[in-house]
Amino acid sequence: MADGQRRILIGMTREGLVDEAMARAILASRLSLPLVRVSTEEEAGLVTRLLGEAGFGTTILDDQTLELRERSRRVRELRFGEDAVDMLVLWGDWVRVARDSIQIVVEGRMIDTTVEILEGSGRKRGTLDVQDTSQYFQESYAIDVYAGSIEESFRLKPDIFDYTCLGIVPSPMLEANIAELAERLRKWVGPSRYDSSYRQVSKLIESAWPPASRVHSDGQRRRGDFKKYTRSSVTTEAMTQFTRYSRMRFALTTGA
Repeated sequence: MADGQRRILIGMTREGLVDEAMARAILASRLSLPLVRVSTEEEAGLVTRLLGEAGFGTTILDDQTLELRERSRRVRELRFGEDAVDMLVLWGDWVRVARDSIQIVVEGRMIDTTVEILEGSGRKRGTLDVQDTSQYFQESYAIDVYAGSIEESFRLKPDIFDYTCLGIVPSPMLEANIAELAERLRKWVGPSRYDSSYRQVSKLIESAWPPASRVHSDGQRRRGDFKKYTRSSVTTEAMTQFTRYSRMRFALTTGA
């Protein structure tokens, strides 16, 4: 999206719909955000034409453009220089990236959820009734650094990063360490190339790019009352959603 024009992006993977309230919220964000996902180029062309008639600019992005199978290199340490940053790649060597070659840095803070469900035998034979539910939340972070291409992209994750390379004593609070790292990067590349919008728009892009979900079942077990119970869990993870958003921001920055 050009700075003065709002665009609605259409991801081409599967069908998706967005209601009027969500569409208004997307427009109010004044950012380029995915609106709907469709299955074919023909469907994408139809939606593009309809939105164009309504006065909206559009961009079509498919998974090939986002190169989702291409993993960014994980970074363990950073050394900031005046005109370049040296990055120690996990299971690799130091890589030098010139500041002028960095297109965009995208920060992501994600909330993953796990819902555990305990079901017992219902009154009717062969049915189950929910006996208890529990919900857990876990924060995860990632910062993506893009140079000239996705092949030249790097991902900083808190679980593998050595914060002592920043010349600080790491805080026992992970969020404080992430904040320090993010601020150092933002100042070094400049605010215009540092994007921290994902946290504010993650809910707005769920209609097109929902978080990944998986279901796990522990099977049937007996408890102290000798009844059979089934315990299962549903986990929702946002890292894949963030990766799509991060790659989208890079694609728009470079005009891919």
